Order: sequence, then structure tokens, then C-alpha cells
Amino acid sequence: MKRLKIHMNKKLIPLLVCFSLAIVSLTAASQETTRYPIEIADFQQWEKFPAQCADYRRSTVRAYAPALADYSKRQGVQRNADHVRIY
Repeated sequence: MKRLKIHMNKKLIPLLVCFSLAIVSLTAASQETTRYPIEIADFQQWEKFPAQCADYRRSTVRAYAPALADYSKRQGVQRNADHVRIY
């Protein structure tokens, strides 16, 4: 009887590990991934970064990392302008 328990434990642990890894890989595969850099099309909507300033006109805006949320308590709005490079 004791041998049977040891044998079951030896088979059960690797099986649980494999099952756990399969679940983790399935959940990771189901999440949408964004490839960076990406071009931001509607960037001129933010007053902080106008499309044209003096003689300079911006051509493209690319994000190189996911935006970090900047919550403003005074204005009560969320702005996502971090990690953006303007060309």
C-alpha cells in the first residue's frame, strides 16, 4: 500500500506541473499583444502636443512603450502621453 502511494505521488506531481504550465501558456496566448513602436494617428487631439507650432509641422508620432496613466486630480481626466517620441 505504501509503494502505491509513493508511485502515485511520483506520477501526480509531474502531471500537475504540466497541467499548470499548459494553463499559463493558454492564458498568455489569449491576451492581445501590441508590437511597439506603433504610430499614433489621433495625437493632435491633445492640447499639450499641437500638430503645428510656429514653422514646425509634426509628421508622425510613435509610441515605443505602453502608455502610463497620468491621473490629474484637478482636471479629473486621464492622459496617456508617456513614452511617446515626436518626429
